[in-house]
Amino acid sequence: MINIIKFCEGAETILCNTKEIDGLKDNTLSIEKETTAIQRTRYAKDSSCIFTMELGTPHEQDIMLEWERLLTVSQFYPGIFSYRYNGRHLEVIANIPMIIKYAGAIRRFGNSFNFISLLRKRINKILRLKNLLSNDLTLLVDVNILATGSINLDTNVFCVDIAKTDTVIGVYKRAMTGEVITPEIKQLDMKFWAREINPDMNKSASRYHSEKKYPISDDIMTYYPPCIQRLASQPKKGNYGRFLLSTFLLAVHSEKDAKYQLSLMLTPDENEHMRNGNCKDQWKTIVGRNYSPPSVKTMIDAGHVEDDDEIPPTLTSLEFYGYWGDRT
Repeated sequence: MINIIKFCEGAETILCNTKEIDGLKDNTLSIEKETTAIQRTRYAKDSSCIFTMELGTPHEQDIMLEWERLLTVSQFYPGIFSYRYNGRHLEVIANIPMIIKYAGAIRRFGNSFNFISLLRKRINKILRLKNLLSNDLTLLVDVNILATGSINLDTNVFCVDIAKTDTVIGVYKRAMTGEVITPEIKQLDMKFWAREINPDMNKSASRYHSEKKYPISDDIMTYYPPCIQRLASQPKKGNYGRFLLSTFLLAVHSEKDAKYQLSLMLTPDENEHMRNGNCKDQWKTIVGRNYSPPSVKTMIDAGHVEDDDEIPPTLTSLEFYGYWGDRT
């Protein structure tokens, strides 16, 4: 149980086929090891994200072939990944940390899920070159993953980690009993991966890198859409209001300028709440996940658009409101 708790530590959400999930918080949850499956979201509360890739397909039951694939990946990228058996397939696993020195590299990929897809494509390519793969392994990125140490109810086999000295038989024996060596997973160096995988070749990842970035000036707020100005003037915006303002500002300004503009829009209490309150990680989360700016429909649904507002196709086209170029 302690291994499951450690693997799930800091997760945004923990899922369990029991109603006693709150017990995970203080290690008091009493579960039936053989019948209780525990999952966690990939994202943690600090916006870090877990990378996984199964080395088999739903229609493939060849553990020795998967073992060859695992050895190939570990030889091609020695010491970079951790590995585990998730009760059905061997799996590559690692942590995508959200720390300041990697924030820029992660944003180049758009968000962590885009990076996961691109890294899976890279591993697929390596396995094809080694004649260990004919069709690509799955590229669909599930939000939730099975916790190491928990049981896979589809197979009634436990999810266990893999050590350097393990053999495929040894791994399978431990999976039958649920014996976990350690739940630690390696952290990826995102600066390395920004060089190894060119994110600029992926259109979806760089979707907003081509958006026009406007410099700030004393009167720049007068060129924001009326719905944005209306929201910015509200004395209390709430989490969702701050989210909408943040994603809009990041779409039209540099990150530094966007953060400055947001601070001008927030009241002293709201700024203090974002610095030291329970939303102190909200800005970092929004930046790290590269959310899309709000659409016109989103602002209408949120009640910030009035009948006489003049609305452009996209709220981020400030020229529509009379902005006349890149002034300094």
